[in-house]
Amino acid sequence: STQSTWGALERTRMATTSALSRQRLYQMIYQQLLDDGFPTAAAAVAEATVIQGRRDFAPHRLAQLVQRAILIEKGSTAHTESWTPIDLQPIPPVGIEERVLDLNCDEFGDNQGDQSVITEMRIDFTAMHKGACRVARYSHDGQWIATGSADTTVKLLDVRQIFAATERNDSQQQEAQSEDGVLTAMDVEKPLVRTFLDHSSRVNDVEFHPRSSILVSASRDSTIKFFDYTKASSKRSFRHIQETHEARCVRFHPSGDFLLVGTSHPMLRLYDVNTFQCFTAAKMEDHHRAGINQIRFSSDGSIFASCSKDGSIKLWDLVSNTCVNTIPQAHLGADVTSILFSRNNKYLLSAGKDSICRLWDLFTGTQLRAYTGAQQQKRSQQVCFSQSEDFILSSDEASNLIIVWNARTGETVKSLPGHTSAIRHLSASPVDDSFVTASDDGGVRLFCPTPIGTSVKPTSIASDSVASEPVSMQI
Repeated sequence: STQSTWGALERTRMATTSALSRQRLYQMIYQQLLDDGFPTAAAAVAEATVIQGRRDFAPHRLAQLVQRAILIEKGSTAHTESWTPIDLQPIPPVGIEERVLDLNCDEFGDNQGDQSVITEMRIDFTAMHKGACRVARYSHDGQWIATGSADTTVKLLDVRQIFAATERNDSQQQEAQSEDGVLTAMDVEKPLVRTFLDHSSRVNDVEFHPRSSILVSASRDSTIKFFDYTKASSKRSFRHIQETHEARCVRFHPSGDFLLVGTSHPMLRLYDVNTFQCFTAAKMEDHHRAGINQIRFSSDGSIFASCSKDGSIKLWDLVSNTCVNTIPQAHLGADVTSILFSRNNKYLLSAGKDSICRLWDLFTGTQLRAYTGAQQQKRSQQVCFSQSEDFILSSDEASNLIIVWNARTGETVKSLPGHTSAIRHLSASPVDDSFVTASDDGGVRLFCPTPIGTSVKPTSIASDSVASEPVSMQI
């Protein structure tokens, strides 16, 4: 009798749990229909299933769960069974008041965390290359921006001079603009500080040394050049590395003692900056199966990540130079084009040619968020965190718009215009909420937050006698 009573109670509990699960499912279907722009269908579902019209879940949560289930069904998350947990401490430590991404939500996303609101943005500065601009990157202190282009040049911009010119333009204390609207060298001190001319083919990547005034560039001509940007008269490199394949990406170790290099060859190279001695992983099975698209170090320098045209993401131990974890089909087998550690080293952000940006938990190897709505299928494009990590930025190759998501919820919060061709690179300032973009239209544009309601004409500077149309646009 007691056993039958317990059996009845268990059946009642399971029935109640099933009913609650179905109610949650119907509510997620209701919200997904609203998110997709079908309010009439959402109302019909609410009426048919007798649920209250509630928005208790993060936007597009049902789509994300279905996508995760598809990944599991295809076996693309099987890597988590043999995943080595990665638990790193950020260096420097994250301050108590410092904003970083830290997801504290249950499986269904009921706790959406901080609901951040992005401010209005404006274009503060525009510069032009003669060819498609492939990369634009900040220095570690946020004072410089380096750009690389298909026109084979590397340019160095002074961020302080950009803001100084903008402030003069804002206050209108002096009439610094010429008749065609382009600031000239006679008007203000030019933000363009140097143009380096030492490559024979397009420049794919640039990187600042973390402690010295050294700028490194990687090129399709299979060379890696070292420039001293404090020498005003120098337009040539003082050292270089000759690779056997196209150099695609470079990254300094946080100490500055090592340089990690990715090429069109599947094997990563790690160089001692002082001796130029090259190290590679000893185990052939550790290496990628196709060319490297991007590489990143964790902030403490103990781990680095790589992504490849073979569709995988790999995490490596620096000391042993061995691969400790692999996500084999991180983007459903499509090229993985961009990766980035969060500042607290808990997450890895990636982008691929499946048009989805993904956030990975480094401790478990599982995907936590999927950011959709930016088409990325033909060109290698980038994804980055905003300086506060409240937002994630990438680009849409169909519309040439910058897409901004709420990092915690995955909701699209803004689309920013500014380029006439595909955006190839985005880089967020390490010191404020500004970010810079590089595009196939040859443009390099600096976006800055501005109070809503203000209207400011941005600074535009032509470089190397190439006309640059000033952009007057409130975004």
